[in-house]
Amino acid sequence: MITFSNETHPLITADEAAKILRISKGTVHNWLSQKRLTKIKIGRKTFLSRDEILGLIEGTSELGQAINRKQLIGLHRRTS
Repeated sequence: MITFSNETHPLITADEAAKILRISKGTVHNWLSQKRLTKIKIGRKTFLSRDEILGLIEGTSELGQAINRKQLIGLHRRTS
């Protein structure tokens, strides 16, 4: 039998994604419904790609780059 550690499994739940990103579960669900995040359905369960979530943090995903640009614009406006 193959077992996976929660730390290395390629799929995570929306709740786990919210904890990793330190945002509300509602925001994750909104992003899923807006198709900003890709959902992976297995039966009735919904999962997300751990790599996609980490890409948000690193700014390498499309959404991550958009968030980073928005933050940079916000920082620029505060310093002006």
